[in-house]
Amino acid sequence: VETSYGPYLKRINEDTAEGMKGWLYAVNMEMPDVGAADYALRDGDEVLWQFGEKIILGEKKETSIPLEVVIDGEGQSNSPSGGSGGNVPEVSFVLAAQDGGAPSFAFGSAKTGDALEQTIKLSNNGQKTLHIESVVQGDALFRENLKVDGKDWRTFEADLTSNQSKNANVEVKIPSAYKERGKRSGTLTFWGVAQ
Repeated sequence: VETSYGPYLKRINEDTAEGMKGWLYAVNMEMPDVGAADYALRDGDEVLWQFGEKIILGEKKETSIPLEVVIDGEGQSNSPSGGSGGNVPEVSFVLAAQDGGAPSFAFGSAKTGDALEQTIKLSNNGQKTLHIESVVQGDALFRENLKVDGKDWRTFEADLTSNQSKNANVEVKIPSAYKERGKRSGTLTFWGVAQ
């Protein structure tokens, strides 16, 4: 949208600017004093877009989890949930130099109508409280149907104090009317910002 101050990012997906809430950006964890259209990025710059009334800045750590499912037919399967079960994979947010590995959600084969679930563990091993949110990229199946702790991934957030952990349920429900077949891939990223 064009304004007297220049271009304004009004909407991405379902998040539409309204009142005091809108799309804000930061470069290298600092808010520039010019609009995004006028900012000259340099090699290596990291841009953060965030929807809300304010942007949360500080130390940042993120962990990405590959998502994969193969849709092989229609109708309800005998098993309402998928995934490998067993061990709870761990996603560590460490505000230090060391980095833990990320789990992979290979949900396997599924049919339309299936609800696939896995549990992850979010841990803050740092010294500061972390504000954690999630982002989903990739196939529309994941972008439109993935939930974290029963909420659309866009609205998931958690605050973890130092050395606190939290289990989170990740669910993908394949709509009964879903027409696509074959492998679907995406990425679920949890990112934390020190408060």
